[in-house]
Amino acid sequence: MRNIILALVFIMTISFGYEPSKEDIKLASEGDPDEQTYIASLYYKKKDYEKAFFWYEKAAKQEDDMAQYFLAVMYDKGKYVKKDYQK
Repeated sequence: MRNIILALVFIMTISFGYEPSKEDIKLASEGDPDEQTYIASLYYKKKDYEKAFFWYEKAAKQEDDMAQYFLAVMYDKGKYVKKDYQK
């Protein structure tokens, strides 16, 4: 349920061109995987794949399932990284 709510929030804020706030960046930098995934999603939508990858990878290492999924999508589509079906 938590992931569904987060996904809806991501979609709503991305649709309006939302920029991550200083507080979002602070929480993500402190290790909050939900914030990391949120910020990564914003960057992905803006096609800033390098920053998106950075934040998705941090969250994925903390076993955030949403981040793991989107990181896999980046590998599958070759966004910022070389296509790698093994990862």
